[in-house]
Amino acid sequence: MAAEGGAAAPKPKRTRRAAKPKGPACANCGTELVGAYCHGCGQKAHLHDRLSHLFEELIEGIAHFDGRIWKTLPRLAIDPGGLSRDWIAGKRTRYVAPLHLFLFAVFLLFLIPTVTGQRLIDFGEASRIERTEGVDQGGLTFRLDTGEEGQGQPVVAENRMPTEAEIAEAPWLVRAVVKGVSKLTSDPHYYGYKIETLAYKLSFLLVPLSMGVLALLMLFKREVTAYRHGVVSLYGLAFAVLVIILLVLLPSPVSGWLFWPAMIFLMVHAVRHLKDAYPISWPGAVLRGLFLAIMTATVFGLFIAGVVALGVAG
Repeated sequence: MAAEGGAAAPKPKRTRRAAKPKGPACANCGTELVGAYCHGCGQKAHLHDRLSHLFEELIEGIAHFDGRIWKTLPRLAIDPGGLSRDWIAGKRTRYVAPLHLFLFAVFLLFLIPTVTGQRLIDFGEASRIERTEGVDQGGLTFRLDTGEEGQGQPVVAENRMPTEAEIAEAPWLVRAVVKGVSKLTSDPHYYGYKIETLAYKLSFLLVPLSMGVLALLMLFKREVTAYRHGVVSLYGLAFAVLVIILLVLLPSPVSGWLFWPAMIFLMVHAVRHLKDAYPISWPGAVLRGLFLAIMTATVFGLFIAGVVALGVAG
C-alpha cells in the first residue's frame, strides 16, 4: 500500500541471526573453538569432568602445576639465571611464575607436619633431654649475673630458675630472655606450634628482605630494575625452600650429613644465579655471592629471632 504522496512505505529491516558455530563451541561464551583455548574468553577447550581431575585442578590452582613445573624445576636447578632472564624477557608460557613457585614451596614446607607428623619447630625434645640430666625447674640451666651493691662479686643463679628479685635487678634484655625461656619450658609443644604457624604467616617478608639485599649488592647497576630483583629473589627463595624440604624429609642421620654440602651447593647455585641474571662478571658474582651468604644468614637469623620473640610474647 502506497503512503501519502505516492511514496512507497519502507520495508522493516530484518535482523540477522547470529551464525551458529560450525565446529565445537566454547562452553563458557559460545565462541567457535579453533584451538586448545577459546580466543574469546580464554577458557580451555577440553574441560575436566572426572573426580580425579578435581585434585589436578587443586594443584594447578596452587602453582599452575599443569606440566610447566617439570620444565621449571630442572631449569631452576641447572640454569637459574637463564630462567630468570627468560622470564624477564617475556618467555613465560612454559614456566611457572616465580611468585606461584615460591608460594607453592612454602605451602609444601609447612604441609610436612600435617602429612608426616614431624614438627618443623619443636622445643619439647630439648627440654625432655635436659630434664633427664637432673636439671629441674623447667629443664634449663640459668646463669644470671646481677651484681650486688657494694660488692664486686656477681650473684650467680645456677641450676635453678632465677628469683623474681634477681630478675628485677637484671637488664631488660636479660629479663625478656628469662621470661621467654620460662614460657618455652612451661609448654614447649604449644609455643613450638605457635611459632611455626607465625613463621608460615610471615614467610612473605623474606621476599622484600631478599630484594633489599639484592638491591644493595647491585647498588651501582643503574640499569637493573626492582622487578628483576623480585624475580631473582622469588626463584632463589623457592629453590632454597625446596632443598630444605628434601633435607627435612630425609632420615635424621642422612640429613645431618648432607646439611653442610647442601648449604655449599645453595651458595654455588646463588653465585651462578647472580652471574647469569645480572650484567656482572664471574669475579663480581663470586664476591657478591659471598656477601649474599653473609647477609642471608644474618637476615634469616634475625627473621627467626623475631618470629620466636613474637610467638613467645603474644
